[in-house]
Amino acid sequence: MVDFSAPYDKTKYDASAGTCAACGLLEIAAWVAAEEAPLYRNAAIALLQATEANWVDYDPQHDGLVTHSSHSYQKKQETHLPLIYGDYYFVEGILRLLSKELSLW
Repeated sequence: MVDFSAPYDKTKYDASAGTCAACGLLEIAAWVAAEEAPLYRNAAIALLQATEANWVDYDPQHDGLVTHSSHSYQKKQETHLPLIYGDYYFVEGILRLLSKELSLW
């Protein structure tokens, strides 16, 4: 979702925001107490699984993996676009879960 506090009936989805949030949750999981880590890790897994199930396009004829993204919440625009950073965070999240983390930051 683009805005986590938006009313449910006005929800706009942004798959790239979800993949970014998943990576953030995995980063938090690495720094909190061991008993808290599963809360963040499981939330990240749920986000990545939902993204994969609903908005990932593996067709090599199409640009991008993660579709249904938006680069501007306020502007009226198509929201089925693939964005490079959505793909990046999707792959980073999977690599983190596989303990093959690639840190470019």
